[in-house]
Amino acid sequence: MTRHTKSTISPLTWWRCRRRSMACCTCKRTFLRRTVRRLNPPSSTEPVWAAAFLMKQLRDTNFEYPFQENKTPTQYGYKLIGEERFANEHTYSIMHMQGRMPSFSRFMEGKFGKFGTMPDRVKSFGYDLGSAISGKESDVVIVDVGGARGEMLLEVKAAYPHLKKENLVLQDFHPDMVNGESLTIQHWDFKDDSPQPVRGALVYSLTHIYHNLSDLEALRLMKKVADAMEPYSTMLIHEFAKNPTYGKMHATMITLYAGRIRSSREWKQMAALVGLEVTFEVYPVAGEGLVEMRKLRTANGAV
Repeated sequence: MTRHTKSTISPLTWWRCRRRSMACCTCKRTFLRRTVRRLNPPSSTEPVWAAAFLMKQLRDTNFEYPFQENKTPTQYGYKLIGEERFANEHTYSIMHMQGRMPSFSRFMEGKFGKFGTMPDRVKSFGYDLGSAISGKESDVVIVDVGGARGEMLLEVKAAYPHLKKENLVLQDFHPDMVNGESLTIQHWDFKDDSPQPVRGALVYSLTHIYHNLSDLEALRLMKKVADAMEPYSTMLIHEFAKNPTYGKMHATMITLYAGRIRSSREWKQMAALVGLEVTFEVYPVAGEGLVEMRKLRTANGAV
């Protein structure tokens, strides 16, 4: 069998090998390495890469599913081409190691397309955000978990200009300090064993966070937030609805992170497991929906 070196291999050579059923490991690995280097936009690179190895992984593992977050087709592809340093890393860690997180953060500023500011959007659903943030029980009005650069908090501040820096807390694993003059910025890695550092805030907001997480990891995060909540606190979840509009995104979350987009029934099941209940929900055909959760109350009204 002909074996090609990395210095001689080209996509055409690899294709000819494949046509003859003689594709060697060197040809295939080199072709795939070069292919992934040519893919640049964060909105396409990882999904295309993961999709290429989805069926291969399923067949090789006797269709083992659901995936674990560090054992998705993303990692499986790197394992097959001999990139062992990425084979057990989370997809976000891989992007960080490749120096791609800055471009990804810029992409995420728009959160997959804008559907109005957060205050205007929830108002259109009939949700009273003003009431949710008007309580006097805590100086911390909103904690934005995984809020990147804090765009959502700045939208809230523009709509409610009386809110000050100490009222708005931005939490992220790699917090961007660009809006540090307007927001209180905290480092928090919800993946480790540390609890939610802010207790008793009026609102805990999570925008496009849970869909990156498997059910177990999503419950783990939800439990941490629930433990920090008081009876007056609310959790606001901003996610796309599980419908045909976002079928491709649902599949992408599965192959990249072992995550998923969730339905009303799934949110209610998760809430009940951590001592919360869904008290408001809207699932539009397009754009982020809204799910509000509060502490679960008993039949006599006690929390």
